[in-house]
Amino acid sequence: MIDRDKVINGLEQFRSDLKPFCGNHADWERFDAALAMLKEREAVKPYIDIDEAKCPICKVKLTRQELFGDDVLFEDFFDYCPHCGRSVKWDA
Repeated sequence: MIDRDKVINGLEQFRSDLKPFCGNHADWERFDAALAMLKEREAVKPYIDIDEAKCPICKVKLTRQELFGDDVLFEDFFDYCPHCGRSVKWDA
């Protein structure tokens, strides 16, 4: 599994090491835009609204419940928001 923080830190170090020596302004604008997009996609911690876990970005439910029979309730916790696609940090 790729650690997002390590990738971001590595790209930031790459930028600081190489920017003074190579590339043009347009290249570094694209690099910075890609790095900003990567940072935007960081995992989010859900918030609890009454009794439902929701995405803090788009407010969509991050769980689903299904009743099997009279007394068996299945609850599923999404790893990603079904609306905005952000990964969810359940343990943080």
